[in-house]
Amino acid sequence: MPTAGSCWSLIIALLLSLGIAPSWAVESRAWVTLSNCEYVAAKDNDGDSFSVRSGTNEFTLRLYYVDAP
Repeated sequence: MPTAGSCWSLIIALLLSLGIAPSWAVESRAWVTLSNCEYVAAKDNDGDSFSVRSGTNEFTLRLYYVDAP
């Protein structure tokens, strides 16, 4: 019969493995730097998301953890 100490050790080991496992699943990619960006007026622009143009490409950017009307 398992002791209370061994049960806690198993629980802690499982919690640690769950915390580490997602980092293995994420593929790391290099950051992309956009140069010569210009703001694009669009109906979807608001306080925390907006459109920009870099060269011939247009992107919609969202500022996470910003809640603005």
